[in-house]
Amino acid sequence: MKPELNDFSIFSHIRLNDQSWLITESYGYNPGIPNSYTHLGLVEGTEKVAVIDSGTAGTAGLRRYIEEVILEGKNKKPILCLQTHNHIDHMSGCMQFDERYMHPLELDKEDFKWQTNEDRRLLSDDADLVLFANFDWDMIHYCREHYYKVKPTVEDFKPIRDGDLIDLGGVTLEVVHLPGHTKGSCCFYDAKNHVAYCGDSLGTVGTPQAALERNLKVRERFAPDTMMFDAHGGLRRMAQIDDIIACCQEVLAGENLENDREAAMGRLPWRYTKEKLGIPDNRPKPDPTMKRMEHVYRSARVGYMVKKEP
Repeated sequence: MKPELNDFSIFSHIRLNDQSWLITESYGYNPGIPNSYTHLGLVEGTEKVAVIDSGTAGTAGLRRYIEEVILEGKNKKPILCLQTHNHIDHMSGCMQFDERYMHPLELDKEDFKWQTNEDRRLLSDDADLVLFANFDWDMIHYCREHYYKVKPTVEDFKPIRDGDLIDLGGVTLEVVHLPGHTKGSCCFYDAKNHVAYCGDSLGTVGTPQAALERNLKVRERFAPDTMMFDAHGGLRRMAQIDDIIACCQEVLAGENLENDREAAMGRLPWRYTKEKLGIPDNRPKPDPTMKRMEHVYRSARVGYMVKKEP
């Protein structure tokens, strides 16, 4: 028998160090998209607390979960929301927090209309929530009744740029601009604890040259032992970034072309859902070279999904 759902059912967390936690927002497991969850970061300083990304917000419980469960009811400090980018599965809960920050290239009014569309987020039959919950209609119906409904506007955000430092008191987060997934995608690097909260900014998206430049920047800016958390993947280490760099260099040099092949990743999750709903997906498949880069990116992942206690 399933446990009764509540506003905290979609959240779990682990402690990374004395000042930070990794929160997982999960609506269930989808075999068509194995990484059907979102990692959020939480960093506590002596003066402020920062949450990195705010998820799909299928319930209105994120701030309460942070304050009541993680911080055990002791927090009196303001909580900042640092957004890696403006996509609907990362930004929908941001208005629960005291201040919001995002790169100005993400603050487009027309784009916000799309990124705050509730049908696309969770109300339509092919909404993101349906995909993430893998057609668990108990979960879907609960979220449709209890989701966080306050929509942000571009005016609700303060701009941040590459190299900006966000001082929380005793710990500072550095903004690292890594365009590719979106133009303004950023990650937030805690140099003291060697942790980076990366949203969807890692990987091989874009041209081989763009992916190379982005991953070289990661290697240059982060300490070699940095734990890098991908929002929908898991933990990355610098050796995996080096693998991606080597792959991009091979592609650009025209080497090892025999490794270019079709792979079972890429756009598969969205095709899986559309096929299950009987909706045709006529988008072109990525070319084989991009498939090779995607394969290297996916195979480099180290699972780090937070497991709930039974």
